[in-house]
Amino acid sequence: MEAYKFNRDRLLISVAAPGVEHRIEDGFKIKLISEASDMILLKTFDMRRTQTPTVAWHHSGLYSFSPYYLNTNQPFQNVDDAVNYYLSRGAAKHKLILGVPTFGITFTLTNSAHNDVGDAITGPGDAGSYTKTRGFLAYYEVFIYFGS
Repeated sequence: MEAYKFNRDRLLISVAAPGVEHRIEDGFKIKLISEASDMILLKTFDMRRTQTPTVAWHHSGLYSFSPYYLNTNQPFQNVDDAVNYYLSRGAAKHKLILGVPTFGITFTLTNSAHNDVGDAITGPGDAGSYTKTRGFLAYYEVFIYFGS
C-alpha cells in the first residue's frame, strides 16, 4: 500500500525471528507474521549458549544432541526443531531464511583426551586475539586458530 501511495517501488518487509521456543512464545504470531512479511530471518544460531555450562556442545546444531546429555529431550536447541515449529505454526517455507553461525564457541576441556560433544569442561576457552572474549571466536579468529 505504501509503495502505491507514494509512487515507489514495492517495499520488502522482513522479520528477524527467534529460533528458541521461549522467545517465540513471548509474542510471535507466526502465521500472521508470515502473511504480512516477505521473509522471516530465523535466528538459528547461539541456541545453547548457557544451557549446559558443564559440558561441551554445539551452539547451533542441526539436529538434537540428546545422546550426549542427561536430558533426552532437547527441543528448540537445534535448527531442525526451530524450522519445523515455524512450519507447523503456519510459516511459508519460501519465506524462511536461516541465520547461519559464522563464529565459534570454545571450551576448556577437563581432560584433553576427551574432546567430543558432551565431554566435561572446566569453563570457556581462551579469548580470541581480536574479540578478547573467553569462549568466543569470531569467524576470522577460527581461521587464524586453525591455520587456514
